[in-house]
Amino acid sequence: MCRGGLPNDQPTRPLLPGSGGGSYQVAKAANRGGAGGGAVRIEAAGTCTINGSICASGAVSGHASGGGAGGAVFIACGRLAGSTNGLIEASGGAVKNAGGGGAGGRIAVMYRDL
Repeated sequence: MCRGGLPNDQPTRPLLPGSGGGSYQVAKAANRGGAGGGAVRIEAAGTCTINGSICASGAVSGHASGGGAGGAVFIACGRLAGSTNGLIEASGGAVKNAGGGGAGGRIAVMYRDL
């Protein structure tokens, strides 16, 4: 069994993607570790409106391999707005069966007004 991807980056200003999970057998696609989550950076002087999803989550692993670590979401804006079903996510990838789940990623949101 392999471990999932490890957490990394700064908690207050995350900018790095997540690491991939360990692979049980690299030669077999069904046994590879999950990919790490990506990195999202949004900087706006005005309003940042989130009505949908912003996702930087790690991918699910293959058999006996580790899930990918969550990536990074960094948002800096003057005003934060959006709907009640807006979602920001950077979770670690799950395991298909034996293996370790990926670590959660980092999310930081800095704003002046809601």
